[in-house]
Order: sequence, then C-alpha cells, then structure tokens
Amino acid sequence: MAKSIVYSILVVVYCILLEVIFRYIKSRYKFLISVCISLIVLFIFYLIAPLKEFFVIPFLIFVLLVLDNINYFSEQSKKDKFYQPQIEELENKYKSISEENKKVKEQYLNLEKRLQKVLNTFYLIQEINNNLKVEGIIKDIYDKIKSLYPGCIRYISLVKSIRKENVDIIEYPEHREYVSKLSPFSMKTNIIVFGEYNVYLFDFSFNEHEIRIIVEYIPTEEEAEFLQFVDFIFSKVKPTLKRSLLFKEVEEMSRIDGLTSLYLRRYMVKKLQEETIRAYRYNTVYSLLMIDIDFFKKVNDTYGHLVGDNVLSNLAKLFKDFIGGKGIISRWGGEEFLILLPYTDKEEATKIAENLRKEVEENKFYFNNVILNITISIGVSSFPADGSDYYQLINSADNMLYKAKQTGRNKVVSSIKD
Repeated sequence: MAKSIVYSILVVVYCILLEVIFRYIKSRYKFLISVCISLIVLFIFYLIAPLKEFFVIPFLIFVLLVLDNINYFSEQSKKDKFYQPQIEELENKYKSISEENKKVKEQYLNLEKRLQKVLNTFYLIQEINNNLKVEGIIKDIYDKIKSLYPGCIRYISLVKSIRKENVDIIEYPEHREYVSKLSPFSMKTNIIVFGEYNVYLFDFSFNEHEIRIIVEYIPTEEEAEFLQFVDFIFSKVKPTLKRSLLFKEVEEMSRIDGLTSLYLRRYMVKKLQEETIRAYRYNTVYSLLMIDIDFFKKVNDTYGHLVGDNVLSNLAKLFKDFIGGKGIISRWGGEEFLILLPYTDKEEATKIAENLRKEVEENKFYFNNVILNITISIGVSSFPADGSDYYQLINSADNMLYKAKQTGRNKVVSSIKD
C-alpha cells in the first residue's frame, strides 16, 4: 500500500514536470532531448511499478504531451512559412531604421559640433568688438582659430599699404617674410600656394589705404570648412577692424607730428622717463642729440613756408634713414629735433652726431626749381655724465647746441674734453 502511494506521488510529480518542460520548449532539438529523457524515466517507472496497471497513467500523459508538442511544432512550422517573408521584411526594415538612426545620430553630433563652433564664433566676434587695439584683435583671431582648427593655422597678419607701399604691419606670431613674398601678387588673388602651406588673403579698403589680411595655413581635410570659417570671421569683424584702425590713426596723430612723421615732444618726454628708469635699474647709459637747422628763418623768408616745410619733411626722412632702429627721433620745436640714443655713451654719440652733420651738409634738398644746401648744429649730452635725470640732460644738450650756434654753427658740441 505504501509503495503504491509513493509511486502515485512520483507519477504526479513526473506528469507535472513533463507539462512544465514541454510547455516551455520552443525548439525541436530540445524537444527531442526531452523526449529521450522522458522515455528513460518512463522505463524506470515501468520497472518500479507495483502493479503494471499503474504504468498506464504516466505513459498516457507522456504520449499526450508528445502528440501535443508535435502538433505545436507542426502549427509553428506552418506559421513560420506563412510569416517568414513578413519577418524578413520587418528585420530588413529594422536594419534599415537602425542604419538611418545611426546616420541621424552622426548628423546630430556633427550639427552639435557646428553649433558649438557657431557659438564660439559668436563669442569671438563679441570679444573682438570689445577690443579697440588692432594688435589685440589680430592676436584674438589667431588664438580662437587656433583653438578650433589647431592643425591648420600657423600665422596671421594685417598689412596696411598705400599705392602698393606697405606703411604698417601687424602680425602674430612675427614672421615678416610674407610681405616681400606676396607683394607681386594681385590684390584679387584669394589663395596662394607655397609648397607645404597655403596663404589665404582677405582685402578691403580703409580711407585711402588698402588693407590685406594674410593667413598662412596647412591644407588638411578640414580646409574647405576652415576657409569658410575664416572668411566668415573676417567679413563680420571688418567693421571692427576699420574702427580699430581709425582709433590707431587718431592715437598716432596724438603722438606723431603731421609734417615730419616724427614723434611729438610730449611722447619723447614719456620715452625719456622710461629710458631714465631703465638706465638706473640696469646701470646703462644713453645720450641725447639736440639739433637745430642753421639759418632756417632765412629759408622761410627767402623761399616761403612751403619750401621750409619741404625741408623739414625731407630732413626728418634723412634722420630716420640715418638713425634707423638705433634711436628715437622727435620734433622738439619749430626747426629743432631731439634724438634719443639708448645704450650709447657720449663718445659714441658724438661720432654719430658728426656723421649725421656731414650727411646733412652733403645732401641737396629739392623743391620745384629750388635747390638748397642745409646745415645743422648739434649739442650732445649723456646719462649719467651730464645729469641724473632727463631734465638735466635736455638742458645740457640745449646748452651744447647754443654753444655750437654761438661758435660758428654747422658743428657738433659736447662736453668731451679733447
């Protein structure tokens, strides 16, 4: 009796397990494995059955489940044949949608990058519009373009010219060889190729000047986008550049003499203050040349002020050509000039002054049909030999100049003892 009860419980458990197993089987391969295992278990049930009649129940359940699953797989096969084309079509659509989604995502990322660049451009233009210095604008543009296209841009400059002669160059970083390289090319040329790099040009007019912006860049895959961006930037900042150039001209006018293009007295005083501080700090020397044109009043009285102005203008040009980068020249008074020579002692300054005097004496000044020979007198003073501040030096140079004029003119006088 006990064996019959245990056997009955085992049969019930077996039937439940068969039901569960066969219900969740979805492939023929797993179904065949389950059938084989069930047959083995069924054979064991047959062997241990207390009465062979008890074996009929698990056997019938097994047969029913197998038939039910065979029917299921048969129906499934029919459904597969019927729905397979639709499934394949849906799979293709899904694949296509996935690819489209990938493209859309890439486009979104590209648009996001472009939007960021547009925002950066907007902020760049906003920054530039707040800058009054042309030098600052050129550096700002270079830095911003460098941050967006680090592999492209190498150099940027603004060249200001009048009648094909360059009058001002603002560049970043310093690289002035471009001015001579690009001068033969037409202003209409947009891109010039120089071996491993290209040069982009952006031109516009400002008053009577021609303004050329030069950008050196290395051709890359981003070249088209880079050039479009650069062209957009310059077209937007052109009004700001014009405003800054105008501001610079006004600033120059406040420190440059209009007739001679030399520094005005006020600016020279500022430079003398700076040079004196530097001389004290680094224990260096500097010298001053105070210059006066001999008998200049006679020139004005005899030939008129137009000739006199022409003499002043040409004499200033001669001074600039002669001194070059060795000093700073200013128009100190009507026909007086002051030259600052940094790091120059009195002996060397006296030699420079004598050579300059000879240069002027040998030069001929032409104006219409008038040919003039001009001479100058020069007084020399030096720091610290002739004073501890620039006031004393100016006074000393003026005294030396007065002595030169009193002792015959057309000479150089300094406190050097022979």
